[in-house]
Amino acid sequence: MAYSTVAKIRQEAGFQNNDSVTDPVLEVHQNAAFSIVKGYVARRYSIAQLAGAQFTNSQASLVLEEAERLYAAGLALNDLYSGQQMGETNGKAKIDAALKILEDIAAGTLKLLDVDDNVFSADVATAAGITPSLTSPPRLNPNPESSERKFSVDKKW
Repeated sequence: MAYSTVAKIRQEAGFQNNDSVTDPVLEVHQNAAFSIVKGYVARRYSIAQLAGAQFTNSQASLVLEEAERLYAAGLALNDLYSGQQMGETNGKAKIDAALKILEDIAAGTLKLLDVDDNVFSADVATAAGITPSLTSPPRLNPNPESSERKFSVDKKW
C-alpha cells in the first residue's frame, strides 16, 4: 500500500506527456520511496496506527503522500537524467524536500494528525528517546551496489 499514485509521481516529475517513461519504471521508484517514508515514520510512530478510517483523508495521509511523491519523482529524475541538470538539480531538490518533511516527522517537529485533527500517538519507546533495537535507518541510495563498499577476499588459500 503506497501513499501516492504513479499518476501523481509522473506529474511531479514532469513525465505526464512522456510515453517513454513507463508505469513499471515509476513503480520501482514509488516502492523505494514508500520504504524510505515508512522507515522515517517508524522512528516516531507505530506504522500500524497509520491505516484505517482515522488515517484515510487525514493530514497525515496528505503529508506522507507528498513525501512519497516528491521522493519517488526525485529518484526517477535522478535515474533517468543522471549526469544532466534535470536529474542532478531537479531530482536532488525533490529528494531534499521529501527528506526535510521526513526528518521533521522523525524529530517530532511535524506532527501527524488524524481525520479529527488529533495527533497520532508517538511510539512509546521513541517518545522516551529509546531507539528500537530492531529498526535500522532507511537506505538513502536505492542502488547500493553502485556506491557502497564491497567485501572481497584477495588472499587465495
